Amino acid sequence: MGLPTIPALEALLGSLTISQPQNSSDYKSVVAVEQAFGSSNTKTPTVVYPEYKLWYQDSPQFTFDALTRKLRSELEKTNHPHNEGIIKAILAAYCLEPKRKDRPIDYLNKILDSIVSIELSQIFILPFSLDDFSCSFGSFRIQNFDGERFSQLEYRCKKAGCDYFDRYKDDLKGKLAIQKTSYSVKIIQYWKDLVRKINCEYGSIWQYSGNNHSDNIIYNYFEQISNDYANKFWLTFEKEQHLLTAAGANFFDERSLKQFPFGTFVSIFLKFQGDSYGYGVPLTKGIFAFNWLGGDKKINKIKDRLKSEFDTDIDDDKISIPQTIQQFISFFGKAKRNLLDEQFNESFLNFVIALDLVFGEKGASTKSISERVALITFKKLANNFLDQKKKLKDIYDARSKYVHECQTVETKLLEEVEVICQEVFFCMLRHRNYLQNEEDLKKWQKKIDFLVTAIDAEELQPDSKYEQIGIWVK
Repeated sequence: MGLPTIPALEALLGSLTISQPQNSSDYKSVVAVEQAFGSSNTKTPTVVYPEYKLWYQDSPQFTFDALTRKLRSELEKTNHPHNEGIIKAILAAYCLEPKRKDRPIDYLNKILDSIVSIELSQIFILPFSLDDFSCSFGSFRIQNFDGERFSQLEYRCKKAGCDYFDRYKDDLKGKLAIQKTSYSVKIIQYWKDLVRKINCEYGSIWQYSGNNHSDNIIYNYFEQISNDYANKFWLTFEKEQHLLTAAGANFFDERSLKQFPFGTFVSIFLKFQGDSYGYGVPLTKGIFAFNWLGGDKKINKIKDRLKSEFDTDIDDDKISIPQTIQQFISFFGKAKRNLLDEQFNESFLNFVIALDLVFGEKGASTKSISERVALITFKKLANNFLDQKKKLKDIYDARSKYVHECQTVETKLLEEVEVICQEVFFCMLRHRNYLQNEEDLKKWQKKIDFLVTAIDAEELQPDSKYEQIGIWVK
């Protein structure tokens, strides 16, 4: 649909500029591109990239805020990232259009109409190596950066017209890297046509000198986009660890990783429609250290166990994990993160919430939940049912005292609830083909309740009854 033809909007866009007007007191302004420091695309000293402001004249009929809201709505329809920084970056780049004042709305709509799907490759490169470290999960692989992956980065950088690899290849080779499988994202393709227009209008100023408007402003668009997709990268990195973490793997805390000193996040945009045009954006950050704790070996061992013992190959794109299990391991992951932050009470609470999500149907009492969890776990944890039920009662009593009386949870109970939650996870994984929906979950709960009742009535049930609902009995 695009932006509507409204005189007040046309006047606002016609006034928009990145150059301070002579009568600037008649204008409002907002920072569109923050001042930044970095090296240029040639081997020269660090340069200062200037701040750019958007200068504009709006009116009550169409305010600048109304323009940004409308742009956000249009971008959202196409699944293009649409945070405030990206919207300002687009408007700043729009100001580079030589002929925009002739038809202000039409040219902004042309920009919006040029949104296409392209391929994004993302790699986070750390400033050190770890001998023989190699693991993968979900869409991620972590290993030293050499061989095929090293060659792939060289190819993609050259394809994108980015000299990052040529400049830093000696520093990159052999370093530990986290790489995500390339995937499709939305991007504005209009910029390549805009660059050609600028070159025709003003001469060849499309250079990586750090001093040209077109360079700085269009690079800022890709940097804003890269940051947005980098946030999604880390969210996915955290989420795709949940299943392994619930099975006992180390948790790689992305909050520490993305702030690692001199860690570099590289985004490479390729396969623009009908063109070999691309773009590469390296971003270097850093604050503190990270402990890998031999996590790759543990992950690989757990992956082998999941495949052999639970028929669960997490590298199989076709694997289906029921929503019930996904919700459970999500809170399990939150609890493990709390442990890393030494938020022990919050960790305990999230473990218990995970149990509630699975066993706490509407109207269910803590007694009922405790019995169900005890039934699932008592055999594996070498306990008798009554003692295990008592342990669960203590856990729920501690939860209540923490929530209502702010009483600190005992370390022993925190350790016990983590072990219990892990066994619940394994039980659900064994039974996952029969936990596909809410109705399946209720049937499972009823079968658990039947066995609880049988134990209370001292009616011995064969092991097969337990095995049929995923309970470990060996």
